[in-house]
Parts: sequence; C-alpha cells; structure tokens
Amino acid sequence: MPGALKNALDWLVGSGELYGKLVVIMSAAPSAERGQNARRWVAEVVRMQGGVVQDSFTVAIRSSDRATEIAHMAEGALGRALDALDPAP
Repeated sequence: MPGALKNALDWLVGSGELYGKLVVIMSAAPSAERGQNARRWVAEVVRMQGGVVQDSFTVAIRSSDRATEIAHMAEGALGRALDALDPAP
C-alpha cells in the first residue's frame, strides 16, 4: 500500500470516521489480476478501523486502450462501486 494512503488512513483512527462505513476498494492496473495485494492491505487497514468492505476489484486498463474505452470502463467501475454501496437489499 502506498505510504501516503496508509498515512491518510492512520489519521482517521482517532476520529473514528470509518467506523461502520461501507467501503469499496478499487484499483487500476494493466490486468485484473494486478493490485490484489495492495487492495488486500487497504482492506485490512479499513477493517481494523471499523470500516465494512463491500467490494474490492481492479479495473484492467492497458496502455493501448483509447479514451472512449477507458471512459466506458470507468463508468462500469463506478456503477459497480455504487451498487455495492447501495444499502437496499
């Protein structure tokens, strides 16, 4: 996990801001298999702070992807994240 992200999460410990909050963790990498360890570490820290990880995934973006393809993938990722955060059953 990047040090800056861990530091930001560490600052939240005292405030309790994450306690009971729904969280989605996503990353972007050249393949869907990449980023798994980083997402796992972020999930671990979020859970230790009382957050509830609803979903965790990597969006595969290759350097050859065009802007319209990336926009479509971003839209899909946002939709997936919002669906995971929807409190309705």
